[in-house]
Amino acid sequence: MQLLHRRTLLAFGQSGKPPTHDQLQNWAKELHLALDTSLQQLTEAELLFLDHSGRKVSGGVPFASGPTAHRVLIVNGPTVFANCAVDALGMAAMLGRDVDIRPSTH
Repeated sequence: MQLLHRRTLLAFGQSGKPPTHDQLQNWAKELHLALDTSLQQLTEAELLFLDHSGRKVSGGVPFASGPTAHRVLIVNGPTVFANCAVDALGMAAMLGRDVDIRPSTH
């Protein structure tokens, strides 16, 4: 399940968007995981955020599910939002990439 979580976060770092449900299904199948159960467990652990249907990832720590006061520009990558300042600072280490953190007026 940790690999599914990691792949999900890396998708945010690469595209600025959560992975599609099809991507998640493929990863879960490759990792021999039950997708719905894994998503539920990651959500209960407050590592991922799901939409109202409970089937689509909308965010995942450190990536916010919507605009926040912490905008992070990933160098040569997308602009994302962090849940808090500490999450914004941690993105560089997590992704192994430089980031530029700016306040956002969302």
